Amino acid sequence: MVFGIGTILCSGKPMPARTERIHVLGSGYGYGDQEPDPRLRVWFVRGPRTAAKLNLDVSFAISDPAMLLPWFISSPQPVVVHKKAFIPHIGSITHCDWATPCSLAGIHLIDPRLPTLEFIASVRASRVILAESMHGAITADSFGVPWIPIISSSEILSFKWQDWLDTLQLDYRPHRIPQRIPLGWPRIRRGLRCLAEDLGLSKKSSRISRVSLFRWQPGNEICAEALLSTCNQPAVLSKESIRENVAERLSDRIHAFALFAKDQAARTGKAPDR
Repeated sequence: MVFGIGTILCSGKPMPARTERIHVLGSGYGYGDQEPDPRLRVWFVRGPRTAAKLNLDVSFAISDPAMLLPWFISSPQPVVVHKKAFIPHIGSITHCDWATPCSLAGIHLIDPRLPTLEFIASVRASRVILAESMHGAITADSFGVPWIPIISSSEILSFKWQDWLDTLQLDYRPHRIPQRIPLGWPRIRRGLRCLAEDLGLSKKSSRISRVSLFRWQPGNEICAEALLSTCNQPAVLSKESIRENVAERLSDRIHAFALFAKDQAARTGKAPDR
């Protein structure tokens, strides 16, 4: 089994008992605090904070594998058609209305659920990205598109952001925008609880009825103004020399794994498990 992306290490998620070895190529730590699975064989991880949690040497902390995306996209640089674009966290766009405030603000909304190539094309065709989605920011940075980190919910995990950004010698300093109340009922309770926390309500006052909490829902105009205001903040972009160094190191480790896998297959007739 290969862990090639995601904040899934030490999460406590059950793995099939027949899995003899788990090869880690870029995943990270963040959700959960379980002991590392003894079946892990680490080739590299997302960043130095994950490496520290796994008691690994810092040399294993290279970056998120998505920093290699430009190596796999051969199409020429598209014409910039979006001056400003917003990529929400997938949980946010799934349950909240961002289309209306983005339309009011004249900001292009990029849905993180788009097909991969369509998503990448939209990012590359933007002058600056407002990124609540970490992989939206990673995609933008890998292609040299400036981006501005934003946050609308206390559920956003800053640890994983800084873990990745440490590999690019950058700091995570997100700009807060108003939180939208989730529209999907399966997550409405958690959304309201987070909203109460963000509004600084006490435990006693946070137990008010759902109806009264909805009155705190920021209007579309307020959210649009917040997005526009954030566009005026300094954008982030790693140095090209650092990106190139990271990409080379990622490529080297993935190539080493590929050689290992090929050798295992030749000797055992099956995919690598050791």
